[in-house]
Amino acid sequence: MAVVGAGQIALLIAAQRSITKTPASDIRGSKALWRAASFINFFGPLSYFLFGRRRGTV
Repeated sequence: MAVVGAGQIALLIAAQRSITKTPASDIRGSKALWRAASFINFFGPLSYFLFGRRRGTV
């Protein structure tokens, strides 16, 4: 269970850092929406990385 929790926190931190560093023009939707969604277990951060960023951005 601790490994799963650590993975979830790592995804959350990675998503939050990416949202902060990525210009709003490279994110689909609003940054505030993606910030809130990233707190939804694994699904929020994974959704952001799969669907929230425009292609070709880091």
